[in-house]
Amino acid sequence: MDSYHPLASMDNLAMKDDAMQSNSTDSKRKDLVRMESVVNSVTSTQELIDASAAVNFHTNSKAGKIRAMIAISTRKLLAAIIFLLSMAVLALAALYILEYHKMKESVVPSTTKEPIKCLEFTPTMILDDMSTKLNAILPTIEAKIVKASKAYGLKALSYGIAYNGKLLWTFHYGHKNYTNTSSPKPNSDTPYPAASISKLFTAVMLLKLIENGTINSIDDPINKYDPQFNVINPFNSEHITFRQLACMTSGLPREAPCNPPEKYNFCPYNTSEMWRRLSSVELQLGPSMATSYSNLGFAVLGRVLGRILPGLRYEDWMKREMFDRIGLRNTGFNIRQRYNSIPVSQDPDGKMSRIIDWGWLRPAAGIYTSINDLHKFINILIERFNTTVLSKPSKRFMVRNEYERQLACPMAIWQLDTGETTIDKSRKKIQHQTFYTTNGVTVGYTSQVRVSPQNTLATYALCANGGNDFGFFNLDLAIGSLVYTTVAKALKEKEEKYIAPSNMEAYVGTYRRTSYWPLLKGNLIISIKYGRLHLNLDWFNADLTYVSPWKVKTVYPLHSMNCKDAYIATGLLNNIYVFERPTSGQSKCPSVYVRSITAYGYMSFVRA
Repeated sequence: MDSYHPLASMDNLAMKDDAMQSNSTDSKRKDLVRMESVVNSVTSTQELIDASAAVNFHTNSKAGKIRAMIAISTRKLLAAIIFLLSMAVLALAALYILEYHKMKESVVPSTTKEPIKCLEFTPTMILDDMSTKLNAILPTIEAKIVKASKAYGLKALSYGIAYNGKLLWTFHYGHKNYTNTSSPKPNSDTPYPAASISKLFTAVMLLKLIENGTINSIDDPINKYDPQFNVINPFNSEHITFRQLACMTSGLPREAPCNPPEKYNFCPYNTSEMWRRLSSVELQLGPSMATSYSNLGFAVLGRVLGRILPGLRYEDWMKREMFDRIGLRNTGFNIRQRYNSIPVSQDPDGKMSRIIDWGWLRPAAGIYTSINDLHKFINILIERFNTTVLSKPSKRFMVRNEYERQLACPMAIWQLDTGETTIDKSRKKIQHQTFYTTNGVTVGYTSQVRVSPQNTLATYALCANGGNDFGFFNLDLAIGSLVYTTVAKALKEKEEKYIAPSNMEAYVGTYRRTSYWPLLKGNLIISIKYGRLHLNLDWFNADLTYVSPWKVKTVYPLHSMNCKDAYIATGLLNNIYVFERPTSGQSKCPSVYVRSITAYGYMSFVRA
């Protein structure tokens, strides 16, 4: 069967025209053959133009012109259709890429450098009378604990407040056996299941192995050290790293494939068996795509660390390098051996809770501990204390800088509103305390740690919750708010009081630079704002408080700057500005200089 040709439908019309032009029929048919040959060879728009010229050149008859027009129009139509189809494919591809990036951004990658918000920087300040301040609120705290524990059905609770490295206060509620009111009350050495607070211990182990060179980098893939570990990554070819496990960004599922559990062991399997099971497990997210809480991830981390060390299990290293070294006498993993020391609790169904070993999952949630031991452990995370166990860089990893975005790496960052403070007559500001927190939940038991490293403040809570997790957390939040608000008020009272210099008008004016520093280009402007002497130098704004005659220094508040500038400006506070005393007949200071705000160590200005 002949193939369809665009010109075939016009053959009859062309033949009639050819008959009318009988004196040149043969030559015109030859021209048409040449024309069709040219048109059929067209493969591009430019060739279509060239073909048109060729057709016009070889066609003088009316039929030839019609055929040429049809051929050219058809080719143009086909080219237009192909072009439109190509554009449609490109548009669909662009929409797919756009939607993919929207989806990726919606999960908020935890590795992003953008901050959640501008967290308030709180300078370190140690108060000698903090114990006095806290003692004043202890009766209120104790009353809250007793009232809430009864209301929520909590069976036993131990609470502690530490300041400047010392455990200032502890309080204990209930009995070790709630069914027997004559049983002993818990105390600061009473062990409780710590649940997910265990993850902090595992993170410290990771950092110690990096410090001693066992692991080259926190960003090494873990299968570099344990090639038998393997999971299915359907998203990309990346391998899970130590950092991703510690920061909850590995993409692993929340829980491990530990079925079936035993009556007193959540995961009664060894690492070889778990590696076999995990080899068929798919990641839920690509590595570093998003923060996704995973008990499995921390269990993998601890077990890989244990397999790196020759002749040592994870539990063995923990006992030797952590528990024994720090002196944690009531902390360990064999929780069934301490069954009689742990306060009895209930599950949510009202049945007596079983004390269950976490087995292979111990690195994620298997430690038991006491208030005294928890305090000793948390002290190694605060930079001022116990520098023999963990280096300063490792401490800073555990308790991240406030201006970095880390949702759980391995502790979460929280800000607590601690009341409104008056800046001046027309401006007010909400005070905040930034602290780091982690908690643990298992059947019948909960735990909570809050740490404010800059104020060396920590609170600890361990509880047999009677199946009421939320009741415990509500109580803990109320106590934490009271404690941190008290500390914030004490710090506010301790803050340097603003002292206005006499004759402030003498300072006011614009001063131009007389010394060179390329990073500061503008004039120094001194003004009076809200009754305070105020300095503006490029982006830097601060109030000036009196030091001595004609000497003032920069102080808070930095309320007129953005987050980044406020952070940088902390290095420009407390600098002394020395103004030249007005001479007789002058009412204004003629010049001013300041030290230490430039690399040259000096900068001077004269009145403009």
